[in-house]
Amino acid sequence: MPLFLHAAYKLVHDLSLRKRWEKHFPEINILEEHPTYRLVYWLVHMPPGIQNRDLVQYVAEKRDESTNTTYIVYHNAPGKVEPKHGVVRASTILSSTIIRPDPQDPKSTRVTILLQNDFGGWIPHDVVNFFAAKAPGEWRDNLYHFYVDVYAKEKASGMNAE
Repeated sequence: MPLFLHAAYKLVHDLSLRKRWEKHFPEINILEEHPTYRLVYWLVHMPPGIQNRDLVQYVAEKRDESTNTTYIVYHNAPGKVEPKHGVVRASTILSSTIIRPDPQDPKSTRVTILLQNDFGGWIPHDVVNFFAAKAPGEWRDNLYHFYVDVYAKEKASGMNAE
């Protein structure tokens, strides 16, 4: 992805920025902040005819300075928050984001997302497969287009100084 490493990390880590480009998560709230992790609530907007889902996750980060790689790991946080009325509670089985430099291009970043969630309730298998196949590309495109169309321009104008 033609995006500087520090910008990719900031757009994934900073949830106030992430709310602006994550199209399927109309609500992202930090419930608790601790030195080594955050407890985060995510509301997942589902397609018409399917109830919205939510997730409550422990989010921890680990940085490998030798490779300039950041690992963001998401763990299920069962029982921490009651589900909202009309929303199905999903659970995380394995989820992580890996952000690292692209060895072929110092101006680019490799972002790997690993997702294994149980969306709970009943969703037709064809619908799950359709959206699961589209999700990684949409996520990448939303991140990149927000960076190009909004974030870089705001930074250049001094609106989001780091």
